[in-house]
Amino acid sequence: MSIAGKDFGKLPDGSAVSLYTLKNNNGLEALISNYGGIIVSLFAPDRNGAFADVALGFDSLEAYVKDAWFLGAVIGRCAGRIKAGKLRVGGKDYQLGCNFGENHIHGGAGGFHRVLWETEEFSGNRLVLRHFSPDGEENYPGNVTVTVTYSLTDDDRLALEYDAQTDAETVVNLTNHSYFNLAGHSSGCVLSQVLTINAKHFTPVHKNGLPTGEIAPLAGSSLDFSAPANIGDAIKRGIENNEEQMKAFGGIDQNYVLDGEEGMKFGAALYDAGSGRHMDIFTTMPGMQVYAANGFEGLKGKDGAVYLAYAGIAFEPQFFPDALNNSNFPSTVLRPGEKYHNATEYRFSTR
Repeated sequence: MSIAGKDFGKLPDGSAVSLYTLKNNNGLEALISNYGGIIVSLFAPDRNGAFADVALGFDSLEAYVKDAWFLGAVIGRCAGRIKAGKLRVGGKDYQLGCNFGENHIHGGAGGFHRVLWETEEFSGNRLVLRHFSPDGEENYPGNVTVTVTYSLTDDDRLALEYDAQTDAETVVNLTNHSYFNLAGHSSGCVLSQVLTINAKHFTPVHKNGLPTGEIAPLAGSSLDFSAPANIGDAIKRGIENNEEQMKAFGGIDQNYVLDGEEGMKFGAALYDAGSGRHMDIFTTMPGMQVYAANGFEGLKGKDGAVYLAYAGIAFEPQFFPDALNNSNFPSTVLRPGEKYHNATEYRFSTR
């Protein structure tokens, strides 16, 4: 099976990077780079059949190499924050790099978003990327082999599956960091769109973004999207009401504790009334970090677009942040002989 892709430029060390286009029979397209496993573009139709790119991104590889916002990328070895970068597994202590103030985030400065993945398989609607993460990469212990499989199905689902194995006790928590705007990536902001999150609880954080360790109810908070709610109205209300968790970050940047049993379950939905585009997110993970790009300040994106605050919204299905330092959170530890697997589906439709 061919694994050739389109040339997407070269990294500073001269390594060639490819861009792969997945298509289904309905015209949906996903453009994915083997640098960072990045979803560069995702074209979906509106209610009249007109297609638009609904994923924020950049025109060039150079921009992705410099990107500090993880646009579209695979996140690993461990998504989310780790307090002071301190990791204790297998009875040993490890000091990870602190790339988010005094803390570690999203696998470190050289995490999986900075990796040139090996292409194992590529066909018209399926791409398999592989990375061998050696013992000591970003100071994580254990040799870890990871594959990410992207599938674009004829029922308009972009499915991502993550698999990993290790030869020594370590932590693994993998996700994707795409930002979505269902009106089109260059349309402005998502404040007029409607958000639903299948959660009645969340993990509150300190001002530094680290979890307090509490699993708290959402009822009565502007962060409660268990019933569909307008994003802009919720953010405005939360800030005006001096809700600590909303005001501290100027919007939504929280880990939601998803309702439902183990296995694939509904996690969240986004709807744009103007275009009629609707996206459901299903996942096997227990949590979902949701971030509404509160911190964007004139980020230069694709096609001349400029991404300001709230230009898109990221859905990051994962284990809870800083799980090793909170024993009541689901564990991120992976041991030899165990198989890590998680899956997420982005399901597109129109209304």
